[in-house]
Amino acid sequence: MPAQSTKININLLPTEDLEKSTTGRFLKWALSIGRYIVIFTEFVVLMAFLSRFWLDRTLSDLHESIGQKQAIIKSAQVLELQARSIQNRLLEAGKIVSSNSQAEKILDFLGKSTPVDMVYDNLTISNNQVLITASALSELSLAVITYNMKNSKLFTKINLDNVEKNKKQQGEITFTIIGKLN
Repeated sequence: MPAQSTKININLLPTEDLEKSTTGRFLKWALSIGRYIVIFTEFVVLMAFLSRFWLDRTLSDLHESIGQKQAIIKSAQVLELQARSIQNRLLEAGKIVSSNSQAEKILDFLGKSTPVDMVYDNLTISNNQVLITASALSELSLAVITYNMKNSKLFTKINLDNVEKNKKQQGEITFTIIGKLN
């Protein structure tokens, strides 16, 4: 028996007009505008993924920069504390000097009449007297400062007290002068 060929015709498309049905309109939209939306969404996702590398590197650089700046600040912290301490002491000294004009005159006098080899250890100025604890390298320096204080109009009475030779440093004389203010 000879084989008969039968042709089967399959039509997957609906028989009605495709563009007028809801399914047809959706397919047309999905194949035209929908693919552009999908491509644009994929582009945005890809850009976000690639920008992540740049953002990670920037964040890493910022953390490193912050660490370096913190180290610099910590190293300068001691210097800043010392500077603030000196500034506060200078402000206090300025207040004391400006509030007591007699103290300014005494400090000016001592600055001008102090011998070069004499060092003040303590200087106390109260309302009616001055207490000076100092050291000098020679008796001549001690004589010069006491002579200058006696001949000054700032002091009425000068008392030299506690004159001692320093055992640690040869030739150094430590002494205390108490002067009554005029």
